[in-house]
Amino acid sequence: MMAEETHVVRPRGRADPDEEEDELGDQEYSLDDIPADNSNHINNKEAGIFALEEKSKKKTKDKKKGTPNKDKEEKKRLEEERKREEKERKRAEQERKKEEQQRKKEEQQRKKQEAKSPRQDNSMNHSVTDDDLSMKENVQANGNDIDRDLQKRESKRLKEEEKQRRKEELRKQKESKKELEQQKKANTKSPVPPAVQGSNFVRSRVLLLDGTNLDLEIEKRAYGLFLFEKVCDHINLLEKDYFGLYYYDYQNVKTWLEPEAKLHKQIRLMKGGLNFIFGVKFYPPYPTQLREDMARYQICLQVRNDIATEALPCTFLTQALLGSYTAQSELGDYDVEEHGAGYSYLEVLRFAPEQSTALLEKIAELHKTHRGLTPEQAEYHFLENARKLEFYGVEFFNSRDSEQPNVLIRLGVSARGLLIYKDRRQLNRFAWPQILKMSYSSRIFYITLRPVEFQPYQNVIGFNMENSHIAKHIWWICSAHHTFFRLKDPDILPRSNSLISFGSKFRYSGRTQHQASHRNVPRSASMLSLGSKSNFSQSGRLHSQSQRIM
Repeated sequence: MMAEETHVVRPRGRADPDEEEDELGDQEYSLDDIPADNSNHINNKEAGIFALEEKSKKKTKDKKKGTPNKDKEEKKRLEEERKREEKERKRAEQERKKEEQQRKKEEQQRKKQEAKSPRQDNSMNHSVTDDDLSMKENVQANGNDIDRDLQKRESKRLKEEEKQRRKEELRKQKESKKELEQQKKANTKSPVPPAVQGSNFVRSRVLLLDGTNLDLEIEKRAYGLFLFEKVCDHINLLEKDYFGLYYYDYQNVKTWLEPEAKLHKQIRLMKGGLNFIFGVKFYPPYPTQLREDMARYQICLQVRNDIATEALPCTFLTQALLGSYTAQSELGDYDVEEHGAGYSYLEVLRFAPEQSTALLEKIAELHKTHRGLTPEQAEYHFLENARKLEFYGVEFFNSRDSEQPNVLIRLGVSARGLLIYKDRRQLNRFAWPQILKMSYSSRIFYITLRPVEFQPYQNVIGFNMENSHIAKHIWWICSAHHTFFRLKDPDILPRSNSLISFGSKFRYSGRTQHQASHRNVPRSASMLSLGSKSNFSQSGRLHSQSQRIM
């Protein structure tokens, strides 16, 4: 009898028989289980084979579908554990902070109780253990922490007060500037209260460079020097020779107050009082060489006002650099907690006529690099950069060429001499040593140049001004600048016994720059010599009896 064969049937379509055995669980199926004598047995066997194949395919699909679901559940579980741990950590941190605060409160209460309780006798004998010593060390450490916190709060409070004070000063400065603009339009309207009727005194208001007003009551017949000395004493200024008081006359022309003349002879006395403005009269070529800090600070304020009012034009980068030094001088070192991360803290200061966002951002960026500079050092760097500007210390006047009346030019008076500009482009410069004579006739201002080697004759140049009043005014300004920057000593001419005198009686009576730089020269030596004739007569001849600085 032949041995029975056992046929192992595997599902169709499988490439790897080993994988098939794993998925089906190493199960073997025999065709002998189906009866052989039945004609339908073969069909039933084939149907069984297909059923087994479908079953194995279904199990494989279910197994593949279950794998990603398990991975998602695992990730979700890990995420929940991480969040739970984060909550626990935050809760523990909050509890620790609460305990620390509670401990500090208890320590403060204990200190207060100790301060109220009477002191124990130092002679009392008692034993000190290691625990007592450690407790005292902990108390001392906690006390030091509390002291540091109190110091930080106090410093923060002081910074806030200083910030509020500066804001208030800037606000007053802006208000005073608005008042000044209104006074320029109508000089007859004065905010100063009127003096008592029948009194010999008149009330004067002086606008200072920091924007504040100084009200004084002086005698009507007092000299201009008396009022100027009062203002300098108020601001504690010693180097006074570079400064002066000016006002706007009936033609709205900026006129400097003469110290050697009486007030009622220079300006019309109004019922509402007198209005003056304190400013820089002679811009020093090297302002950083001034000996007094207050004098440098006042010149720094004047230059800031010139930039803000477009009297001193400069480029974007120069405005940003000078603005950063201004911020360092006024606000101190940059602090994120006090000033914030942006540039909004700079809006309280005025750096330019139109402060754009880009300019403020650049100023804030440069301000961070000036950490450690004191206000005096910041002002020093400000002046050192400002003096290099082309229009530093230049006072302009509109004019026309006498030979070509249609050509508009501008005359600039400065420490360097007389400058000629057209459309902000310098055409010529006449240094003070080159000028031999200065005069005016009607509305024409004349200068006579010294003859040079290849030009033996004198060259006379005329400038057609707007009117005769301005022609006389520029002649006055040029005469004062020539004496201050050119001469060692002002000219003092002897009194004339003649009843008839010709020419203008004006002369510059103050000290020169050479005298101002030498403190041993008293101011009264060259002041208030009334009645003498001018160095520059109206006919134009320069009378110089003193030695010139060549």
